[in-house]
Amino acid sequence: MRPAHLLIAALFVAVPAALAEGVSPTVIVGCFDAQTYPPVYQPNFTAAVRELVDSSLAAAYGEGVEVLDPGDWFFFLDAINMPNVVGAVISLTVREGGTLNLPGGSVDRLVRSFEAGLGLVGIHGPAYSPYFGRLSREVFPVDGDKLAGGKISRVDQIITVRHTHERRADHFITQGGPESFEAADSFLVYRQDQDGSWFDPVEGLATPLYVAKAGSTEVPSIIAYERGNGRSVTFTGLKHTDGAGGYARDRDWYNHSLAIPEVRSLLGRSIVWAVEPLLEGAALEDRLGDSSDFFGERLGTLVPEEAAPGGGDRLAAGSATKMAIVLTASALLILLIAYLGFAR
Repeated sequence: MRPAHLLIAALFVAVPAALAEGVSPTVIVGCFDAQTYPPVYQPNFTAAVRELVDSSLAAAYGEGVEVLDPGDWFFFLDAINMPNVVGAVISLTVREGGTLNLPGGSVDRLVRSFEAGLGLVGIHGPAYSPYFGRLSREVFPVDGDKLAGGKISRVDQIITVRHTHERRADHFITQGGPESFEAADSFLVYRQDQDGSWFDPVEGLATPLYVAKAGSTEVPSIIAYERGNGRSVTFTGLKHTDGAGGYARDRDWYNHSLAIPEVRSLLGRSIVWAVEPLLEGAALEDRLGDSSDFFGERLGTLVPEEAAPGGGDRLAAGSATKMAIVLTASALLILLIAYLGFAR
């Protein structure tokens, strides 16, 4: 945790409970390249996903749900613990055989947020076990250790890697969805044991909604998951690049799977389903308490998170730092809230 990002987190410790009435439920979106340290923000793909999420939530819940883009990995991790954040969409690109050293505690914090009831939609990388460990088992239940390339297709000099997805379950997310569709997935994350079985989580209910072929075998490509208070949806494909061109030439290229009506419908309905318990259950008060406890713990210790070799800053944990943060929090709280738009 960088000092600046911890400061942002600290500012929200002072949010009074009375502020809850003026807070808008918020969903955050973040798309990153997870093959670097720290994960690098991908603005073009994030903008495309954010637009889709915004329109889907507006259609389902009206204009009362904010959709925000923190634009930074560390801020993304802090934002998911904000009291009014009810859901998040996270896309991470990975490569087979790579090893990612996330800032210490990142995975644990994502798992903890899910268990507290945060609705999560994960695209591609979060299902990959070599990078994300327990996140790929306890939140996005794939425990993937392989990537399936798919069928190579060339359109107007642009090469895509496609899969055909076959429907396997009736669910809120699949209502009105096709029996099958084709999309440029750029590698599905999957795991399959020698007996041909898929990963089966110890707890919770994982429902494969669509499946696709990895070579000659069938693997889940979209999974709905419920465990305790949390809901998640995993899209094991849709690996993105962050280029800005090519849309007019081939609607299926890079973010351009997001232009396919079937993909848009499934992704949009996924975030609506994932956040439903918090929005329909009017549980913002509980989120407020959980968030205050979390940041109180962070401030109480100010333990520096271990950075990967060659990356990140280390925090000083002296009492002077603690006092400076608390005083600054009190002075800047109102300005920060107004700037970020978390409260109206």
